[in-house]
Amino acid sequence: MGKQAFELLEAFDALAPEDKQAFAVEILRRTRDLPFDSGPLTDADIGEAGKALFAFLDQEENAARLTRSDQRGVQQPDAAPRNPLMAPSTRP
Repeated sequence: MGKQAFELLEAFDALAPEDKQAFAVEILRRTRDLPFDSGPLTDADIGEAGKALFAFLDQEENAARLTRSDQRGVQQPDAAPRNPLMAPSTRP
């Protein structure tokens, strides 16, 4: 990685979360047609990416729930997990 790319990553780390998301979307949009081969992904790589994605989605959902609670002035009970793979089993 070159110096300019490293500086971009450092600047990215300093952004607010909303700006990080907008920046990431724009980078993906601009690079979608570039020829790119990431090489083979292992099951562990895929599993870690899934864990990170679910953690991010949980944070977003919790933040939205808190915002709604603050707007209503009431404490909302915890909702059941949306992902059926993460929900407790209901089978006997």
